[in-house]
Amino acid sequence: MSRLLWRKVAGATVGPGPVPAPGRWVSSSVPASDPSDGQRRRQQQQQQQQQQQQQPQQPQVLSSEGGQLRHNPLDIQMLSRGLHEQIFGQGGEMPGEAAVRRSVEHLQKHGLWGQPAVPLPDVELRLPPLYGDNLDQHFRLLAQKQSLPYLEAANLLLQAQLPPKPPAWAWAEGWTRYGPEGEAVPVAIPEERALVFDVE
Repeated sequence: MSRLLWRKVAGATVGPGPVPAPGRWVSSSVPASDPSDGQRRRQQQQQQQQQQQQQPQQPQVLSSEGGQLRHNPLDIQMLSRGLHEQIFGQGGEMPGEAAVRRSVEHLQKHGLWGQPAVPLPDVELRLPPLYGDNLDQHFRLLAQKQSLPYLEAANLLLQAQLPPKPPAWAWAEGWTRYGPEGEAVPVAIPEERALVFDVE
């Protein structure tokens, strides 16, 4: 495949550095930390985490262009804006404060709240257009399109009248088609769209 699907963000730090406070929006280009400010930054970060635990913020959607990342109120990295809009469309529901608070309490209970995470680089990828307005419609329409010929053949088979049993069976090589009067006609392949096999 000649097309690149991933883009590495220039200037992103992967090593140690200031950890973003939960609910804060982080650029994928993080400046290097100053060792002399380390203690002061840690104190500020702890204060911000405590404030965030008391009153979580609503998520903001930032553009993935320019190397900006998208996070939810729990500081979990989400799809970049370009991919999100292609898959889910614009807008979307914002979680209520009660739901965010319950999620924070659940993460705190299991010791997962406020854990540092290395941001992943944004993905710039153009997807084929969706069939329908969302993923559910997309896959339903694709499935219907793929299975429609078989569904039509099955419906025709259900509506067909059972032919009478022929008075005699032709013991000949290949396929034999029996007419409404029981006449045996050799054919190269079955002409019907659906077949029923009696296998014992």
